[in-house]
Amino acid sequence: LGGAAGGPDAVRRLAPVLVLPAFLLTGCGDRPPAGGEDSAAGAEDRPADRPLLPSEAVRLEPVLRFSDPGRLSLPRDLAVDGSGNIYVLDFSVPSGILKYDSQGEFLLRFGTRDQEQELVSGIALDLAPWNTLLVVDRGRNALDHYLLIGTFASSVDVNPAVALDVHGLPAFGEFYLHQWDAEGDRSSVLHMRAPYDSLNTAYEVQIPPDATIRQEARAVHYHTATDRQGRLYVAFYDGYPVRVLEPDGRTVRVIDLDRQPVPKTPEEIRREEEENLARLRQSAPGMDEELLLEAARPDPVWPVIEELAVDPSGRLWVRTRAAGTAASTPYDVFNERGEYLVRVEIPGRVERSVFAPDGRYFAIVAGEGGGREIVGYRVLIGEEVPPQPSTSVSGT
Repeated sequence: LGGAAGGPDAVRRLAPVLVLPAFLLTGCGDRPPAGGEDSAAGAEDRPADRPLLPSEAVRLEPVLRFSDPGRLSLPRDLAVDGSGNIYVLDFSVPSGILKYDSQGEFLLRFGTRDQEQELVSGIALDLAPWNTLLVVDRGRNALDHYLLIGTFASSVDVNPAVALDVHGLPAFGEFYLHQWDAEGDRSSVLHMRAPYDSLNTAYEVQIPPDATIRQEARAVHYHTATDRQGRLYVAFYDGYPVRVLEPDGRTVRVIDLDRQPVPKTPEEIRREEEENLARLRQSAPGMDEELLLEAARPDPVWPVIEELAVDPSGRLWVRTRAAGTAASTPYDVFNERGEYLVRVEIPGRVERSVFAPDGRYFAIVAGEGGGREIVGYRVLIGEEVPPQPSTSVSGT
């Protein structure tokens, strides 16, 4: 890329490395116009942080908590089927998919060495309504299809683009594939039909030729989600709005909110830069040091938006960053009309979340000592919350 140490060829050699580290998903460097009109335009017109409901209108009822340290080491993503079975993608190498029942009891592991198709480093999975599990394997840059009983169905190489995420759609055999085409300087979400037929481009970001490495990372790694109608939700990590699109790319709604980033402490910045640089030196030995230093430099603020999810009722959940060492993870929740409904706090540091078909919320939560837990809640909002019994006091 123009202006980057090592030139365009060096950046393309570094491209596969840039996709992998989690730090690129947590914000780095200056924010470009790439992805453009959704970035900061109209910030002065954004609505104030005033939800329709108070936080007291939300009740969380715990339904599940487990860790399974003997089998599950680096949970990266998860999905839940209509029977309540939980599928957890383990990012350890080689990766695997672990299936648990609705009580958290282990059922089976698949995608391992003794099967026809081995997962190398899975980074994303989603459950398609047609009883299929879609898995992005970054190690092989492939999209794998598994039946819910753990049987390997098919695999398709994504080359020359780089697969980033996948979402199953209600229509049989259809899905969204978020991919990065480094040679074509664009990141896009394609509306696909199995096994690998492109129907159209639902969303695309053209990356300017003079973009820096950090700017390209921002343009590539935007967040996506889908709802039961097959609509696509898109947001960049550095802030609102969230754009809602039909599969054909037509914008249905733009959801906006005034949400400011949380600054990092000097110690957090120093530690993050050291960790980033160590990862890059290990993943790209011999790469120009100036290029690596530029890629490793953190943003002074945490991302505003960390994840998007849509529950079965059509409510959009936007995971944001809590300040300091907060013991919970905040979500901005919007109703199906895009109105800011309520602010929800989920206990713990959530890293990935999903909704079951029955509306229950499940998440991967960072535990003590660097471990991870799978947690589940029944979430009641507004009229769903039963009234509390009143206490009357009679005088004497």
